[in-house]
Amino acid sequence: MLDFDSYDFSLSGILLVSSIEKTDEKYKITPHINDNVGTLKDGFFAFFESYSKSARDSIGLIYEITTEGNELVSRSEYKPTAITKGTQQHYLRVILPPDTKSGSYVLNIIALKESSTSTANSNLPIAAAQRSIKVFRTIADAIVIDFDKAVRQLRYVANGDEMDFINSAKTIDEKTKRFEQFWEKRDPTPRTTRNEAFDEYYLRITYANQNFGGYSEGWLTDKGMVFIIFGKPMNIERGTPYNDGRVYERWTYSSNREFLFIDNSGFGDFRLVSPRLVSEKYEYNK
Repeated sequence: MLDFDSYDFSLSGILLVSSIEKTDEKYKITPHINDNVGTLKDGFFAFFESYSKSARDSIGLIYEITTEGNELVSRSEYKPTAITKGTQQHYLRVILPPDTKSGSYVLNIIALKESSTSTANSNLPIAAAQRSIKVFRTIADAIVIDFDKAVRQLRYVANGDEMDFINSAKTIDEKTKRFEQFWEKRDPTPRTTRNEAFDEYYLRITYANQNFGGYSEGWLTDKGMVFIIFGKPMNIERGTPYNDGRVYERWTYSSNREFLFIDNSGFGDFRLVSPRLVSEKYEYNK
């Protein structure tokens, strides 16, 4: 453990906080219990303490957000702060840039020597603290780890115009809003917090990835496509009717609808041979 008493001035670790109230010179805070700040659309607070052996008229506090590769993503303005002797509590409000991509980042709190300028001068740090944060957005209460992929996966439920409209958004926030609106139109129970159509669709994608993957991700395979659009078949027939040992699978659905897949490679790479094209889109059925 770091011995703060051995330093003239130092900073504690950083606590992520979703809200702060100050009453009677005391802070009432609501900690954010995980590293994912992508769910906090109005930003969040970095809460920390300073430990000083003497009072200081002013230092500067800033935050920086960097990638794990140390590429700067965002830097706050210089905030002059008077420092008292001993332990003192501080917070900085952190706003993510609207085009922040999903992923892992590092939040840095930096204390700077007093400056007469209003801009941060990170060449003069006297103390610093850092912690990891993650930016993964939520849609319908589900964490979307790779939002761009979630949009690409709409191919079995959205038409071309709908995909173009979502992808033409100029910012991630606008793209997310269009994505949410797309699913809101398909919500079978709009007065509830759960969107059953969204949940079922991405559960099918998860199942396809777990069961039909091979040369590509399961949701991109022919089996994955059929499963995502039509769901679990009523019956699966499997055999090897060909002299060359090729394996087939026949999936049967209601109304005697059938899909025939053949593994031409012998490595589980089943291709749809009948029908050759599928024009239908996913629809939620209660």
